[in-house]
Parts: sequence; structure tokens; C-alpha cells
Amino acid sequence: MAFLIEKGLRPSAVGSRHSAGVVNPSSFIRLRELDRTLHMLRLDQENLAVSESVGMECPPSGTEWIVDAVGCDAALLADLSAMRTLCGEVIERLELQVVGQPQWHQFPQPGGVTGLYLLSESHLAYHTFPEHGLATLNLYCCRRRTACEWSNLLRERLRATEVLVREVSRGLTSTLTQREAAR
Repeated sequence: MAFLIEKGLRPSAVGSRHSAGVVNPSSFIRLRELDRTLHMLRLDQENLAVSESVGMECPPSGTEWIVDAVGCDAALLADLSAMRTLCGEVIERLELQVVGQPQWHQFPQPGGVTGLYLLSESHLAYHTFPEHGLATLNLYCCRRRTACEWSNLLRERLRATEVLVREVSRGLTSTLTQREAAR
């Protein structure tokens, strides 16, 4: 809205009039979205300027791994027991602490499985799509830790042909880095 006022424009209450100083409703909606985006960018710049002015970065609030394994064995992806074992191995390797009982759901064939672990460090979510040979994992840890050897593990356990791992540093001034794209 500030963008419109700044430009001397006002939204039209009727149809698609294009007379001077009037914006049709669909254009008004797009301009309002643009105005919100510009406002958020200004806030981001202000936050960055504040952190730079005090000579410190905003502390990260953890690391998130978003993992896609492609070309996996469909039978393994549909096997609830095999997927529980795999997630158990990830939890053990990274010394994660499970809170409560993991939740699992097996979809009717040809569907896969979905698993969710609540961790004292945050969460581990796991989804398989046997019909596409795809497994997706999301692990978020609120404390720094060594990354799992995702590519080796998923190639070995699921027979994945390709593993893409995205590591996201979470926090106010977070950055996205691609850690691994093995083929």
C-alpha cells in the first residue's frame, strides 16, 4: 500500500479503469504483493545492518539436512522394517536422542512409508515413494554436529544411484549451501 501511495496511485473500486492515477484491481493485487516484498527486503537489510554495526552475526539456531535419494530399490522403500532400521542407524551414528515413540505409517501398495521421530535435538522425518524410486529425509538439529555420510549410507542401504544433500544453516542470517551432489 505504501508503494501505491508513494507513487500517487489509488486502487480502483470498479472494473478495469485505466485513467490517470487509477490502478485496476488485478494490478492493485500485484502491486500490493510487490509492496510487501519490498517491505520484507527493507526489514532484511535493516536486520543485516544492525548485526554488522555491532560486529557480530546473529547466532545460528541449528542445521537442517534435506536429503533426496533417487534410483532406490522399490522393494526396500516399501519395506517398513528396513526403513525403521535405516532411521535407527542414522539416529545411532549421529548420537541423537529420541523423545517418545517414533510414528510410522505404511501406505497401501504401491505406496511407501512415512516416519517421524521427535528428537531432543529437533526432528527426523522420512518419506519413501517406491513407485518413483525416491526416498526423502529431513533432519533438523538445533545444535552443531558432524554431518552424516548420507551418500554412502543411502547408496548402501537403499541402492540409491544419486543422493542430493542440502545443508541449511538456520537462524536470522542463515545461508544455504549445497554440501554434496553425488551421482
